[in-house]
Parts: sequence; structure tokens; C-alpha cells
Amino acid sequence: MTWFKYLLKSNDDDSHLVINRLLEKFGNQFTERQVAKLLASHEEYPSLLAIKDVLSRYGIDSDAVRKGNYAYSDFETPFICLIQQEDWSRPSLSIVLNADEEEICYLDPISSKDKIVSVSEFEQIDKQIVLLLDGDGAVDEENYQENKRVQFLDRIIGKLPLLLGVFPLLWTGVFLLSGNFHFQQLISVAFLISSFVALFVCILLLWHEVDAHNPFLKEVCGGQGKKANCGAVLESKSSTFLGISWSSWGFAYFATFFVCQMFFPGQAFHLMFWSVASIFVAPYILFSIYYQSKIVKQWCPLCVTVQGVLLLNTIMSALVLFHTIKENVLSGSWHDIGLIVFLGVCFLVGSHIAIPLLKQAKDSADYERKWKKLKYNAEIFQSLLEKNERITVSPDDIGIIIGNPKAGREIVKVCNPYCGPCSKVHPILEELIRENNDIRLRIIFTASVDEQDIKTPPVAHLLAIQEKYGQEKVHQAMNDWYLAEKKDYQLFSSKYPMNGELKLQQNKIKVMREWCDAMKIRATPTIYIDGYELPDSYRIYELKHLL
Repeated sequence: MTWFKYLLKSNDDDSHLVINRLLEKFGNQFTERQVAKLLASHEEYPSLLAIKDVLSRYGIDSDAVRKGNYAYSDFETPFICLIQQEDWSRPSLSIVLNADEEEICYLDPISSKDKIVSVSEFEQIDKQIVLLLDGDGAVDEENYQENKRVQFLDRIIGKLPLLLGVFPLLWTGVFLLSGNFHFQQLISVAFLISSFVALFVCILLLWHEVDAHNPFLKEVCGGQGKKANCGAVLESKSSTFLGISWSSWGFAYFATFFVCQMFFPGQAFHLMFWSVASIFVAPYILFSIYYQSKIVKQWCPLCVTVQGVLLLNTIMSALVLFHTIKENVLSGSWHDIGLIVFLGVCFLVGSHIAIPLLKQAKDSADYERKWKKLKYNAEIFQSLLEKNERITVSPDDIGIIIGNPKAGREIVKVCNPYCGPCSKVHPILEELIRENNDIRLRIIFTASVDEQDIKTPPVAHLLAIQEKYGQEKVHQAMNDWYLAEKKDYQLFSSKYPMNGELKLQQNKIKVMREWCDAMKIRATPTIYIDGYELPDSYRIYELKHLL
């Protein structure tokens, strides 16, 4: 695949490709940005489990099985599978779109195109793992319109660096070619283009220092054969000069070169200065080629590209000096030379400082994912949970139950009807109960029988709704209360009118208050999981990864 095609593609691996294609096939409205965000935040990414969980957010159920002795045509398409060609270093995810007894149509993760092969050919690359899919309950992405707007802005911002480089290049090129065409203009245009190309390649080299495992860089650096390996060259002993990587030196050199050609197009001094500079750095070409071929015995395609540009510039510089041998080559002032040197030093120092910071940010994201994987381990969570305060007074027969009353696991939420944080966690717990039938939520309020307690009226009303109408109605009433922007009891009570039922709830409120006092509840919301208080190191929104 060409570099340009990779550049235009979003920087996705096969997980993104597969999910995006499936969501399109099942008719979901989605944004690639949100899919990428969900994948990146998953503690098991990249894996089939991460894909399974992300698809579930879009209402697509899935189940992993081994193919065994079944024929591909026995499975309902589409389904996800793992494939690996002989020259691939690792398996890749794919989608089988259609399958019969003779042929299979699948998504090629390399070309991102559909491919039809015989069943026997496909069996040679198949890893025998199948993720079956059910898209009957497919739903659109939450906040789709807002996410779509943000994605549009992100894409514009993401293209700005490329536009900021290409537009000045074209503008300057047109300016140089708009006058009388002569040798000096031709060389200026050639220098402008060559410095831009080399600058782009040097940016890729710096990018390699930050993220050597990037799929695009791996394809560019290792996809040409066994002798191509950027990492072997860029991480070798002689990959630095004066403690600074050759990538940073190259970036500083060509960034300064390009800026000078862009801001001072066709000026004789800058043409001559960079001709001399190109001749001066020419020996580095021999060093780099010798080092890669004889010492490391591996080739860095990006480095070779830079050497090619340096060689081209050397040839052009020799022509420039030959044509202007009788002129004062460096006719500019020391001030001009000082500005060029200062600009180069700024680029050099800036890149040298930025690379460790960018790498640290990248490593931090990786460490965070590994930490989450450890944190969300069921055994570790259970161990920490059991070390926390335990419920010593049974909450049975008190509070409001939401979810399956016969569920095997119980979350106890102690809350205040006017508590802001309680309102925020309500939809989180609501979603958790909705997606897991083996969890029930017991809500206990801190209200009292004191007539001056403002918490008492809404709590009594909710208890009365549960007593009179049952679980489904009180569930709806809880949503109406907690999801309202303003807690207005008069408005709420008018929606669920009661007669004398409110006075009958005093004993229930008293029992809940006594339970809260016995458990020494001091803050709301307080969450208990299976009889133990939720550890401080865990947040309520993380329960979806744990239960």
C-alpha cells in the first residue's frame, strides 16, 4: 500500500476497521471518533473482548466459538474471524461477509477491500476462531449528532498541519514560476520541493521515536522485506550525534531549509547558502549508507529516502556553484547567517525536548491501559472489596428495589433525594442493571420522620408509588426524579398523585433512618457491593467493567 494511501487513511488498526464496517452493515449511525474512544478506553484493547464490548454498546450481541468441524456456510454471516497470511507477523481481524460451500467473501484487513477466495484457500489462513453476531437489536450511537459535529471539527484540525505545509509550498512555487523562467528559479523550486519532502520524512522518523509500533510506520519501515527495519537503524549505537538523535538533526536541518525557501523564495543569498550547506552535509550520505549496509546490515527506508534527497540537493548545489563561481557566494550579512543558525537551533532544541514529552504521553496511555487491566481483574477487585467495611445490619425488606428481585448480586445505594452526586450516578447504575439481569439495585434513603426534613416528602412519595403501583412504576418515578434538572417536589407529586398513602410510609422511613445510623452513613452516595462498601480506589462508572 502506498504511503499516500496510508496517510489519507485514519490511523486505525484492524479493530477499528472491523467495527466500523460492521456498524455500517447493520445500519447503525456512528462516528469513527467515538468507536476509537471506546476501544482505546477498554482495558483489554486490542482483543476480541474489546470488540465484543464495543459492539454491545451499539446493540450488537456477539459470542465467540471455535469453528471446529463446522462448515463456514453453517454460520450466519457476517461474522468476525482471525486470519494470518504466511508473511504476516501476527493474526489480523477480518469479517466473513458471505460464505457458501465453494467460496468465501471476506474483508481483507490490509487493503480494506472485500476479497473472494475458495474455501480451501481461506482455510489456509483462518485461525479457527469465530465471533458470531446478532444485529437485530442494533441501536444508534448515543449523542450521535454532537459526536458527529466534534468529529468533523477534529478532522479539520487534524488536516491543518498538512494544509499548512502544502499551501505555502504551492503558493511559493507559483510565485517562483510566475516571473521570467531561468536557472535560479528552477533550482529554487527544486530546493523548495526537496526540502518539503525531506522534512515530511524526518517528521515520520521523529514519529517513529515516539511510536515505533504504529501500523503505518511498521508498513513503511518493515513491509519491503527482511532487510528493511527502521528500528534496527534508529535504535543502534550510532543513531545519535552529541546526544541528539539523527532524526532531530535532520528535522532541524530540513525545517530550516524549507522555511528559508518559503519566506525568501528565489533570493540569491539563501540559494547560495543552502547550496554550500548541501555540499557540506554530503559526507553524511556515505556514512549513513555504509553504516546501514556494513554495520547494522539493515536498511531504514525512511533514512534512505533522506539520503536520496541529500544526494539530489548535492548535485543541484554543485550546478549552482558551477554557474555562479565568479560571484560572491555568501554575499549576505552576518545577521542573515545568524538568523538561519538561530532558527535551526530552535528547531533542534524544540524537537529534542518534544520527543521525550510525546513519548512519555504515549507511554502514560499504555501504562493507564495496563493499570486498568490489573485494576479491573475480578480477583483483585473482590480481594479489595472484602477488605472494606461490611454491612452489619441486614438491609432486607427496606428501601426500593430496582431490577431483578431474584438476582444473585446486589448493589446497595444509600442516597439523599436532593444529592447532586446521587443524581449523577443514577443513570450509571440504571444502565448497569439494565444490561445485567443478575444484579439488583437497592436504594436506601437518609430521610427521617422529622417534619422539617425536606428529604422526607419525596422519599415518602417514592415508597408510596412502590407500594401502590409496584416496581415498574417506581422505577419510572425514580428516573423522573433523579434525571430532572431541577428537583421540584410539587411538580413531581402532581405527576404521581396520592391520597393518604404518604402517611403510611413513616415506619419505612424510620427503619431506613435507623439502618443509616447503625451503619454510620456520613456521605451520599454510599455504595455497597454484595455487602461490602465500594473501595475508594474505584469509581461507580467503573462497575460496568467489574460486575
